[in-house]
Amino acid sequence: MSSYLVAMLVGDFVCREGGVDGIPIRVCSLPEQQEMTGFALEASENILKYYDKYYAIKYPYEKLDHIVFPDFAAGAMENVGAITYRDVALLIDPKTASYDAKQQVAAVIAHEMAHQWFGDLVTMQWWNDIWLNEGFATWMALKPLEAWKPEWNVKQQEIQEILGALVNDSVASVRTIRANADTPADIQALFDGIAYGKAASVLRMVEAYVGPEVFRKGVNAYLAKHAYGNATAEDFWSQISETSGKPVDRIMKSFTEQPGEPLVTVKSACRGDKTQVTLTQERYVADAAKLAAGSHELWPIPVNLQPSASKQPVYHLLTKKEETFELPGCTPWVYANAGSRGYYRSSYEPAAFAKMSAEVEKTFSPDERVRIPSDAWALVRVGRMSIGDYLKLLQNMQGEESREVVQVMIGHIQEIHDDLVAPSDRPAFEKWVRDLMKPMARDLGETPVAGEPAERQALRADVFEVLAKYGRDPELVEKARAAAGEYMNAPESVDADLAGKALVIAAQNGDAALYDQYVAHLKTAKTPEEYGHYLRALGAFPDPALAKRTFDLVLGPEVKNQDLFALFSPLTNYEIQPVAWDLFKSNFPSLMKKADPSIAGVFAQVASIFCDARLRDDSQKFFAEQNLPGTQRILENGKDNVNACIQVRDLQQKNLSVYLGK
Repeated sequence: MSSYLVAMLVGDFVCREGGVDGIPIRVCSLPEQQEMTGFALEASENILKYYDKYYAIKYPYEKLDHIVFPDFAAGAMENVGAITYRDVALLIDPKTASYDAKQQVAAVIAHEMAHQWFGDLVTMQWWNDIWLNEGFATWMALKPLEAWKPEWNVKQQEIQEILGALVNDSVASVRTIRANADTPADIQALFDGIAYGKAASVLRMVEAYVGPEVFRKGVNAYLAKHAYGNATAEDFWSQISETSGKPVDRIMKSFTEQPGEPLVTVKSACRGDKTQVTLTQERYVADAAKLAAGSHELWPIPVNLQPSASKQPVYHLLTKKEETFELPGCTPWVYANAGSRGYYRSSYEPAAFAKMSAEVEKTFSPDERVRIPSDAWALVRVGRMSIGDYLKLLQNMQGEESREVVQVMIGHIQEIHDDLVAPSDRPAFEKWVRDLMKPMARDLGETPVAGEPAERQALRADVFEVLAKYGRDPELVEKARAAAGEYMNAPESVDADLAGKALVIAAQNGDAALYDQYVAHLKTAKTPEEYGHYLRALGAFPDPALAKRTFDLVLGPEVKNQDLFALFSPLTNYEIQPVAWDLFKSNFPSLMKKADPSIAGVFAQVASIFCDARLRDDSQKFFAEQNLPGTQRILENGKDNVNACIQVRDLQQKNLSVYLGK
């Protein structure tokens, strides 16, 4: 096996034992944590059972251990038969754990276990193909969860992952999936959203195009051919091409060796009893000027077309900049991403989009409704759609009941509230948020109902959070304060999904006395999730003096090195961001002393969080002076991200003001 997958662990571990399919499984922790290892063992047994059926090669090692230890720079690591984790990625208190925490732990376990085949049994030949390891494990991880917990709506979560990847990939200076790595810093920089999210998303598109069972056969043929050896990306996609008889090699090569993502524009018109369809493709970048200037990228794109008058989608492999063809039947519009597995943005003529928007809740599946608001926002960012039309779309979706769809609907409300709306219009936007979300809140009710799905409880907390944080609903702010107080007295007495959100909302409206209470409870937290709730909430206080205390605490001995990322919380708080940035700069030497050297460069991502020209220039200058290895592209991406935020404000702030005025 590859030497980077060897692990030897010595410590005061106690292990909870189980097993499945003849493989002994243990979850090992410090003695005082053993009560929190039961969920991880149950998840591991169910995941292994699924993988043993999916893969033609059963679990290839003689035992499987999951080991959690106190301070770990990574989230988890797929050592052969001895997977290691930081505490929050493995430990769950069944009495107080939230819906999201359970899913997070199960997903991390499934990701690392997928690596036992993809990465461990077959290892990439060199680090330029690390995306094949990480993208595959990200793609694979949700499959066993869907089989084990169908009520988690995993298919829609997969689409959420695709949407996140498309956002990362919309940056003009983004890297290609496959990129050279010549130094340790280069290698570390490749462990990013492109290697995980984009690579997984491209695999989902190819799987949908060739069919899940055919794709599975290709995966198993690849593993059988290269077991206990090294392989390249070409080995993988050549095998899928051979198994499927489709041009997967061309598609994969194109999406891995070119930067960015396609934007597919659809035009359709009735011609007698047929519909003439014209598809055009261009590279989408979240920069209106660069998008208008055009680019040379060209992808073979499997576009899954859904005519409005048909229930049968049809694939068209778009290989040119523009293609025109006919579909049977006369149809008023054609949707370009049936099932939402395609790795591309889609755009429509205004009249067609207006019709689709008006019937979005009736005509489209939940999988497609997850996608539609996100594609619309991508057009808002570059001025190809008015923000008013985007907000109208959200209003047309007020009756939505799927949590994953609602999360996408509300996904840009913070950005609009904090960065885009004119300060004088912020109260009007907050009222718009209340008008949008209150009908949903009334439908959900104020408190959980016995026997209701766990997802509905989590959705209730999401809606509560948006109304209180960005709708500034005074009644809910008071309820958040009360819930925070109850949680500090007895964590199990507060709805698990609401607890962390209530702490943040109370902090937004809190003072030094409440801050002191949070710090006291942080030091006595009984679970990793509870500890994380308090640590994140410290950055939400609006008082600059408390931001300084947060920096002092996080950089001091009482907070673990692995939790340095808590500093992103005050940095993303728009009310104190300039102060937090000054604190970050002045404390940077202390931060670097405490940070693991392998991840130090990641802090350059701070340069991407601003929406202000002065802070953009200052952060670029500051990080350039630090000479952190492997950060050149991170800083380029950061500059592009800040410019995109400034640009969408310039493009849409007046439109937003007019819309709110109506």
